[in-house]
Amino acid sequence: MSIEDLRTFLFLRRCWFGPVVVALVSVVTVVVGHHEVANPVPIAEGVATLPVWRLLSLIVAIMPAVLLHSPLGELESAAVREYWRVQHLYLAGSVVLYLGSFTVVAWLGLGGDTALIALRAMIAWLGLALLSGRMFGWSRSWLLPLVSVAILLFWGMDTGSTYVWWEFSARPHDDWKSAVVAGGLALLGAAIYWARSWRRHLLHPLRRARSLSR
Repeated sequence: MSIEDLRTFLFLRRCWFGPVVVALVSVVTVVVGHHEVANPVPIAEGVATLPVWRLLSLIVAIMPAVLLHSPLGELESAAVREYWRVQHLYLAGSVVLYLGSFTVVAWLGLGGDTALIALRAMIAWLGLALLSGRMFGWSRSWLLPLVSVAILLFWGMDTGSTYVWWEFSARPHDDWKSAVVAGGLALLGAAIYWARSWRRHLLHPLRRARSLSR
């Protein structure tokens, strides 16, 4: 893997867009993240409140996967091992940079407990984004995370006006059940991502040998 390979990979995906979006979202989070908006839920009151930072953290979580999209995706799908190394490096680096920086900003602006909840939610949404990207294409990595948000917002609160055990974006920061759910989603997304990658690694030498034998 060379610097030129990395530069080409980043150029095709306009990866400068990711840090810009995360920086803007982080600033907005500090300014209005603690504000709450009405959220209709199936409880006696009929409505609950939703802190804005929960929606903003979703944007950060899906950025690493969304920016894997490339206009040359079909050609790159048959790429050599060096290409996949660049993709893995980018994905790992962007996850650490985006999620880490947003967590630090949330910690400083909203408090440690809120930052930990946001981190847990982003880990879960990242897993769903990787799964969605593998299923529907990287440009649609937002699909499953967005569906999960709709489920969490509408069914994430029980009739007692408390968050259900699997509500990973709102349960207390030290709640282990929602942490297990978030970790499971992250592992599922990572497993699907790596399974597809390793399948290509194994098939590429076979395809090459077959083409040479013809």
